[in-house]
Amino acid sequence: MFHLVFQNIFYNLPLILTFCLILFVFYTDFVYFIIPNWLNISILLLCPFGFLFQQHMPSYLSSIIAFGIIFFGVGAFFFSVNNFGGGDWKMLSALAPWLGVLKLLDFFIIMSLAGGVEIIILLLLRKIIPENSQLRKKGKMRRILRKNEIPYGLAIASAAIICLIPVFRIYK
Repeated sequence: MFHLVFQNIFYNLPLILTFCLILFVFYTDFVYFIIPNWLNISILLLCPFGFLFQQHMPSYLSSIIAFGIIFFGVGAFFFSVNNFGGGDWKMLSALAPWLGVLKLLDFFIIMSLAGGVEIIILLLLRKIIPENSQLRKKGKMRRILRKNEIPYGLAIASAAIICLIPVFRIYK
């Protein structure tokens, strides 16, 4: 029994670490409105180990790498015209190889739905909580309640976790 538990943890270790990093992205984007580059780079660098530990290296690895590069270029364009935050498109580019082409549509649908819910909740909170409230002046909520921006990394992280859960490989 212990052997199977260890085997499950070992083979899923890159994915578990990626989940932890994605959760940290959720926190940093919510509190500080920033997704640090080291998080995106770490998520990207864990991807080959994820394939390797899962004991299957996809034959389309070169297309996954090209897909990530194309995604990076498209994100850079949207960032340059101020439609997207820098950390957001770098995170999408880092997640692209993990998701692959087949899960991308699911990812975008879930991300859009999560983003819509996030925007509605934030707009309601900004309307409901009075301007002179302590929440707007102190604490971790003050930034999110006072800015006009939306930390979209929350929606990206939520969609990534939902789309990556089926990747876990369970050994019996």
